[in-house]
Amino acid sequence: MISTIKKKLIYILFFFIFFTSTSHSSEIVYININEIMNNSIVGKYINTYIDNEQKEISSNFKKKENELRNQETKLLGQKNILKKEEYQNQVIKLQVEVKKYNENKKNILNELNKKKIDSSKKVFEKLNPILTNYMKVNSVSLILRKKDIIVGKKSLDISSEVIELLNKEIQKIDF
Repeated sequence: MISTIKKKLIYILFFFIFFTSTSHSSEIVYININEIMNNSIVGKYINTYIDNEQKEISSNFKKKENELRNQETKLLGQKNILKKEEYQNQVIKLQVEVKKYNENKKNILNELNKKKIDSSKKVFEKLNPILTNYMKVNSVSLILRKKDIIVGKKSLDISSEVIELLNKEIQKIDF
């Protein structure tokens, strides 16, 4: 009878040690990249910078579009006054200016998008060693993106901890 109690005790001890050691050493957690980019100091800095640039660019585009519309309206008003050749030349000139404007607009928007992508890459370059260190310190074996998770415990979301670590590391990005 004593031997069966010892065996049961050994089994219970074995399972207790096995389950407690694996639950701490092979933890899987996840992060919300959007939350990090929207709530970290550097993320807010990037978003504010891009928003301000976008507003300024949009304002400039609206001014130029209004100028082009005014030129078109003025040209349409002169259609019956101008000679046919002169009118056609003015229309072609306006079309060239509109095409040039559209190309310029496309280039400026592409450049702004490139700035946003490049700045995000810089943040991720800083974030990668932070996550690697977090894994070592907290015995985490896998970090997933939240968007790839179907269902997960809120306690496994380490986004706020990562934001704090990122805030200590970097506050601004040079554009």
